[in-house]
Amino acid sequence: MIEAIKKGFSVASKNLKLVLIVYGVGIVFGLISLPFIRRMGAAAPGIAPVIPGGGFLIIIILSVLVQIFVMGGVLGSVQEAIKKGAANIAEFVTFGKKYYLRLLLSGLLGFVIAAVYGFIFAALVGGMAAGGTVIKIILGLLLAIYILFGITLTVMLVFWPYALVSEDIGVIAGLKKSIEIARKPIVNLFKILALVVIMVLVAFLVNLAISLPQVLLRKVVILANLYRIFIVGAVGAYLNIALVSVLMAYYFTLKGGSQTAAAQEGTSTEIPNL
Repeated sequence: MIEAIKKGFSVASKNLKLVLIVYGVGIVFGLISLPFIRRMGAAAPGIAPVIPGGGFLIIIILSVLVQIFVMGGVLGSVQEAIKKGAANIAEFVTFGKKYYLRLLLSGLLGFVIAAVYGFIFAALVGGMAAGGTVIKIILGLLLAIYILFGITLTVMLVFWPYALVSEDIGVIAGLKKSIEIARKPIVNLFKILALVVIMVLVAFLVNLAISLPQVLLRKVVILANLYRIFIVGAVGAYLNIALVSVLMAYYFTLKGGSQTAAAQEGTSTEIPNL
């Protein structure tokens, strides 16, 4: 795990052109959305802020669609950097186009899974609030089990896009591969969860530190927003590439271990031909 973290940050540091691409996309959409954000925060105290209309919604949708393309380019380039030592930025667009539809479909399927999970979660919480003591206890236990199930499912799907790109396979095949890596052996679940917690903690602490000046600038809205777009955005872009690189490196590590275990299991259960 530590080696994967070192490798990930090394890849990010040696491929700053990838960071610049992510940073540039963030700046473009940050500046485009800036007028809408300023309008939302311009309301006087006690007055509800102005809710942006269809224009802002179009920007959000366009941003998501572009980010999927960037994600494909980043995943393909990071995979190349880990395998070959350096990413070929000239192929970034090729990677983005190649994996675009599969990443889009996996994202939509992931959204559906999350929506169904959220609906059941809300139903359990609502049942607890409306039920009697016995119902509250039963639903409370079910809710605890359901939360554990949700955490497990999330961990098992962490490598979905990484499997899709690195194996060059379809949406469902990538989902199955991610689950396979996470549960064979089962200890991989805890390893992946530990890695995600570490990376989230690192990102939180770094973002907390870099965002402090923004708090000091909060009374000068335009300066605070520009600081968020250009400074916080630069750090976020680097962390984005580092996180993707760490997860890709760890995917290769666990995949190797999983294949070795599978080979050993196959050898031990093999029946000789008669």
